[in-house]
Amino acid sequence: MALAIFLTGVPLIYYLRDGLGVAPGNTMFSIGLIFFPFALTIPFKNFRFFDLPNKVTFPYLTFFLIYLFAYFFLKDRYYLTVSFYTEILTYIIIVFVAFSTVFMRNEAINRRFIYLCILLSTLSAISLMYYVSQNPLYVIGQRAAFGYGGEVGVGNPHINSKVAYFGIILGVLSLKYYRQIKLGLIFPVILIILNIAILFLTQTMLAFLATFGFTVMFLVFNLSFSNAVSTFRLFFTKWYIVVLVLAGFMTLSYQINKNARLLNPAFNYFNTRFEGIKKSLTESSESKKIKVKETGDDSANTRIQHVEGVMERLEKSFDKGNYHYILFGQGYKFMYVDIPHLEMIDSFGLIGFTIFTILFLRLILMSVREMRDPESIGTEFLAYAMIYFFIANFTSGQMLDYTRFASFYIFCRFLKK
Repeated sequence: MALAIFLTGVPLIYYLRDGLGVAPGNTMFSIGLIFFPFALTIPFKNFRFFDLPNKVTFPYLTFFLIYLFAYFFLKDRYYLTVSFYTEILTYIIIVFVAFSTVFMRNEAINRRFIYLCILLSTLSAISLMYYVSQNPLYVIGQRAAFGYGGEVGVGNPHINSKVAYFGIILGVLSLKYYRQIKLGLIFPVILIILNIAILFLTQTMLAFLATFGFTVMFLVFNLSFSNAVSTFRLFFTKWYIVVLVLAGFMTLSYQINKNARLLNPAFNYFNTRFEGIKKSLTESSESKKIKVKETGDDSANTRIQHVEGVMERLEKSFDKGNYHYILFGQGYKFMYVDIPHLEMIDSFGLIGFTIFTILFLRLILMSVREMRDPESIGTEFLAYAMIYFFIANFTSGQMLDYTRFASFYIFCRFLKK
């Protein structure tokens, strides 16, 4: 249950915290509910026996964590940008999750785990839909999130979009293993449609890119002529599936036509983001900033400025011969770059960047091997879940936060190839 809550139950905690107003904006409240289930597993563990985690990546990840912790104490200037007690709490949470998961048995991600993840992802999607439907301040086309103090739009939409992405994976795997996951055919299809709707409500590019990546990787490892024929027979020889698909398509078309004017902000948002990506690859640095300012995308503009700051510091270090900055970085979490891999070279230098890159390549290799030859439904789910963190590594967030690092430990515990 602890793993299922951590992976797919977080939006329910934020709905309780911010949506129902139990503890608006209280970080400690959400941390407690997210990680307390791991504490509940401790009394039931047999510490004399445990299933081996990944023999290469798990200890390497632990070495990397120790390396960062040493940097936290030894490298200068960290105190300018981070809170000492916040960082200590982050390390405590990560170590606690690592300790809890390493003594979990392989059966912890069996079919019961999948059923629980499906239940929580469904409730998470429904909770956001209910929240926005009951909030008079929400209009169609606005990014949906559980708002602090009841205001839509000031919360974090990534909380729901990540679980929506996981819900899509669960729906697809429920169809792939429909003989083992006995949920029929209609419910998994509804689960997929429901979570796609959440993706459009939250409008986070990261989740859309992850969903695209999942679609590509799933087809690469599962598509064949015989599979395509059997899938067609499975779905389209049953009249109720055809009726459901047609009804869903007609309903979607009706809603789009009915709310075309209200949906324009959402369409403009996606067009702006794609244009920003294209221009960032083809235009000069100064031109990028001007174009992004014209679109009003402050987040993208800030990220571009951060990237330029990293490059300028590297260039200045080369010019002045400050090679210790190049090798060891500017200092522990010197600047919030919002691109984890770039943050590594800025704050931790080439040495930290190299260590992290090796770790990340190992995580990718483990996931791809599991996609190609899955050991179980649970491990296959975790392998596809890694796609989200792969894309996030180059698009958003900090490298060292408890959610990201705890997820890495879960991957290293159960993905062993």
